[in-house]
Amino acid sequence: IALIWAGSLSSIYENGMEDEWLFLFITMIFFTFGFSYTYISGIERFWLKSDELLMIEFRNLIILSPLIYVVHHFEEHVIFNFREWRLSYFLDNNPLSTEEVLLRLLAVMLIMIYLHSIKRNKPSAHIILFFLMTTQIVNAFFHVFFSFYFLDFSPGAITGVLLYLPVNYFIFKAALREGLIGGKKEIGYLFVLGAGTFALFELIGPQVMLSALILSVIYYLIASK
Repeated sequence: IALIWAGSLSSIYENGMEDEWLFLFITMIFFTFGFSYTYISGIERFWLKSDELLMIEFRNLIILSPLIYVVHHFEEHVIFNFREWRLSYFLDNNPLSTEEVLLRLLAVMLIMIYLHSIKRNKPSAHIILFFLMTTQIVNAFFHVFFSFYFLDFSPGAITGVLLYLPVNYFIFKAALREGLIGGKKEIGYLFVLGAGTFALFELIGPQVMLSALILSVIYYLIASK
């Protein structure tokens, strides 16, 4: 089905569809959601068959986030060279080493998970979901979209599709089921906020990480009152 869809779009494009962005966007959406939905459905059916493997609570699922981030980092900087790829198309505005970025994000992620394990309230869940939306879900779309846009594989796209999207599907589904997030509209708000933060990071650099962290702390303190 994916090949037929891609072939049809190619035919439309060759016959006069001049909007390259639209072509690439449709292809990206179809590929990412089509493949991920099939993959997720298979995992969900297998995972939920056994009560012994039932680990669908939000507080348990978020523990997977640091693990899949490390695997994603391994793809980007050990198997491939994401920084070299990025410098071919984007500004060199990130002076931090890849190891420092890894340690900073892991530290923030683990602190947030620890906070939620103690408080187990909506504000602590919200800052985790914002963090995951920004660093994992939007990140996955970034890799896939620009792989298509530049016609050059973006290191990180494989784990973005195979790990980030499926695992975060379970996490957000658990958050909805447990009432930690209000509904799909709030997920939409988080996506917009996460996409904006990610874009600012790409444009400005690491300063955005500190600003986002400070604002998250302020939000938590206000929302917890």
